[in-house]
Amino acid sequence: MCIRDSFISFIVGFYSFKPKGYFDYKGFKVYKTKLPGINVNFYVIPVKSYSGKIIQTTLRNDPRSFENISVDVRNSLYGNITKVWLTSSPELPSDSIIAQGEIGRFSEALGLNTSYALTENISNYNTIDCSDANSNVRVIEIREGNKSRVYSEGYCIIIEGSNANEMIKVSDKFVLTWLERLALKAKEELS
Repeated sequence: MCIRDSFISFIVGFYSFKPKGYFDYKGFKVYKTKLPGINVNFYVIPVKSYSGKIIQTTLRNDPRSFENISVDVRNSLYGNITKVWLTSSPELPSDSIIAQGEIGRFSEALGLNTSYALTENISNYNTIDCSDANSNVRVIEIREGNKSRVYSEGYCIIIEGSNANEMIKVSDKFVLTWLERLALKAKEELS
C-alpha cells in the first residue's frame, strides 16, 4: 500500500473524539488527554487519510517541548518504503522500548509492514542493524548518545538520546517530523 494512498490529506477537521481543549501546532490541532487509569499526559493529533480513515497520532510529550531537537533526515527517506525495521541494542534501558513502540504504532498506522529487532543476536529475535537498510527498507535504530537528535546514515534513521526519557522524546519528534513531511507532500500533490 502506497503512503500517498494510505495517509494524509492536509485536512485536519475530522475527529473520532474531541477531548476538551486543543492548541494549534504547525497547522495541526493537538489535544492533551489522559487515558483512564494512567496518570500520564498524551498529546493526540487526529488527521484524515486519503481513504477517509481517521489516524490518531499519539505523542507522549508536548510537541512544543522538543523544538530544540535536531532532525537531519533527507526528505526522500520518508517515502518509498515497503518495510520498516525498528531496532536497538539489548543493552539499552528497558524503558527505551517505548521509543520503538511510539514509532512502530505510527508506521503501522501508515499501513507499512513494520517489525521489531535487536542489533545483536539474542535468543530468537531478529538481528537487524543499519547495514540492512536500503532504498525500500528503512531501519530505524534507537541508540544511546550524548545528544538528543535524529539523523540518518544512508537509508538508516537513527534516534539518539542520553536516556530512556530522551529517547522517547526524540522518537516523538521524529514521528511529528514524519507527519509534517507527509502533510507537506500531500499538500504539494493536491496543488
